[in-house]
Amino acid sequence: MRAFVLYLCNDGNGYIVLFAIIFLMVPAWGRENVEVDSVGHYWARSFVSAESISEQNEKCYIANIYSNLNKLDLKITNLINQIDEKNLELQDLYHKFEKNRDIDILKKILKLNDEILSLEDELAFYRRQEMSLNLIEKYSILTPRGLEVLYSHLPREQEIVRAYVQKIHPIKKNIDLGWLIAYYQQAGELTFDEYIKTDIELQNVVKHIETNNSSSNINDILKLLNKKRELNSQIHTYAEERDKLIVLYHLIEKAKKQKFELIKTGNIEPLAIHLGGIHQREECDCSNLETKRTLPGVSSQYDATYAPYVTYTDFRPSVVWIGMYSTDQPYYWAFWGDFCTYEFPETRNDIVQYWMWAIQKAQENHWDGLRSIQVKMFYEGHALNTNYQPTYTQEANIIWQFDCNQDGCWAVTNRLFPLENPDTTHYYESYKLYVNAYYLGCCTSGDVGSSCKWANKHCYGCFAPDESASQNFAICVDHGTGDYCG
Repeated sequence: MRAFVLYLCNDGNGYIVLFAIIFLMVPAWGRENVEVDSVGHYWARSFVSAESISEQNEKCYIANIYSNLNKLDLKITNLINQIDEKNLELQDLYHKFEKNRDIDILKKILKLNDEILSLEDELAFYRRQEMSLNLIEKYSILTPRGLEVLYSHLPREQEIVRAYVQKIHPIKKNIDLGWLIAYYQQAGELTFDEYIKTDIELQNVVKHIETNNSSSNINDILKLLNKKRELNSQIHTYAEERDKLIVLYHLIEKAKKQKFELIKTGNIEPLAIHLGGIHQREECDCSNLETKRTLPGVSSQYDATYAPYVTYTDFRPSVVWIGMYSTDQPYYWAFWGDFCTYEFPETRNDIVQYWMWAIQKAQENHWDGLRSIQVKMFYEGHALNTNYQPTYTQEANIIWQFDCNQDGCWAVTNRLFPLENPDTTHYYESYKLYVNAYYLGCCTSGDVGSSCKWANKHCYGCFAPDESASQNFAICVDHGTGDYCG
């Protein structure tokens, strides 16, 4: 059988090839090198192991995903046409068989049915490859360092698991992606065993008819044929779910490795141009400062559903940070520089002004690579912290984040779009928060006065302080926010 192999070049660490090949070349239920079964029904596919691929690292290349998708599309279209033609031929044989119940015609039906099943297996196989490539394209990007996962776009493991729990209702608690992959693997194996039993039963009925020259069991054959088709379709469904989960599992694992490497090397932010724009800070020692508990919130914007609402007694505009990037969407590795401003727009419709200012800044610094910006609007104020009993009011920031390019501005997943009147002070409003805990540094001057505080230090400034040394981002869920939830 043919095997589709996609090589993805590693970035010098030797693991990107493994990441790509694992989920593109998963064998069917572990039955490697299985020959045709009793009816000539090809099931298992040849498998290229991760170990054999890793030996070819030096010869690998970055795969052109679009090219491979186009090739797969051609194969899929061709197979669909073949299946349609054979199904028409099969219908014609059924019509002839209904007239005279001829055993020879029945044998032709059996043979043609097996040919169609084989083609459907091949079609499902290529469709799963197409799905894998589409997921790679959706959640990763080619960078100068190789293929990198877009962690901010990737669904979190708990979200995926939650969706599947609602679908299959498992008895076991605390399941993860590994358990779900094993579940669909086993479901496919059991269904495949049932398929083999059905095929053996079908062959026995055929032999009985031939031996006894009787047509009394023909209806049984037709029922078994339908059962085979249904089982085969179910096997394809299980295989698709399994392969999709494997893709997501390896994407998530690779994203974790990326984050670990960034932290380990300290390369959180590439060499960049900082253009300032606000009052400059002075360093100070926060060792004597008490760090309050963080506000109630979640540690990932993707868990917005589970975030409680936090009430701010007041908050007012502080600083707007604008990051400049060389890609159509802001990615950390494409960061070029940043600047800050005290100017907040009068309405949310005016936020496009930051894109225009970024273009001007890029031109002033003789840079023609600007493709997108990320904007963070920092507010400072006070919030009710229900993590204390009785409830405690503490100095706290709140941040709105969105992205822009030449086509407009948008909020990424679960980020709340800017306020309708961003440049005013707000009182007693409640929001869900993504809490970036203990991120802030210690500084004075800038915009916090002469006291030493935990505050944001972008653009050499000191602003939007927070007693828990954290950043609090406004987040949302789809319902209740209209078009203003990312």
